[in-house]
Amino acid sequence: GQLVLIVQLLVQQDRQGHRGLRDQQVPQELTVQLLVQQVHKAHRDLKALLVQTARLLPQFQPVIAGAPGQPASAYHEATALGIPVVFNQTRLLMKTAAVGLITSGTATLEASLLGLPQIICYRTSRLTYAIAKRLAQVQWIGLPNIILNESSVPERIQGACSVKTLSQDVELLHDGTDWTALGQKQKELATSLRHILGSEAAAANTAASIMETL
Repeated sequence: GQLVLIVQLLVQQDRQGHRGLRDQQVPQELTVQLLVQQVHKAHRDLKALLVQTARLLPQFQPVIAGAPGQPASAYHEATALGIPVVFNQTRLLMKTAAVGLITSGTATLEASLLGLPQIICYRTSRLTYAIAKRLAQVQWIGLPNIILNESSVPERIQGACSVKTLSQDVELLHDGTDWTALGQKQKELATSLRHILGSEAAAANTAASIMETL
């Protein structure tokens, strides 16, 4: 099966971190410069980590969903290893993949609504994470977990977001041939989420509203 890697939601992380830094009375010019540097480094580090994870899972064909606005050259670590990067087809990849490694954001909800078992990955600078944790109003960072009010999808944050942990998590969801009991359980989340959210448009609106409050 395919292992889809999605690292594309840094605009939301940027906005959240920017707001948090501003609330801490940091000068605006410094805020923008500092956060942009942190976000770009976190993006690079997380991409590299997911690529390393994929290399430990030869039973899967990894594919990266390219982020809108990112050049193909931004994924040179992956393409150098023969990992394809596909742009403008994230939804199709979610429908056909076996498992997803997905950064926090609205993509986590879309994946669950499409029945894709996933692991939510989040890794950023210590400063950004410390501020976000201090401002957080919810127990989880993944929209499926927030909406269902339970830990339905594994969340691997900061130090827990490691190559070893993620590779083990993938194998707990899919054995390389078929979904495990845990994987099947995640696939069934779509029914519960649709019952709560209603139509796809309503789900998108709800997701946007939740992201605004985080």
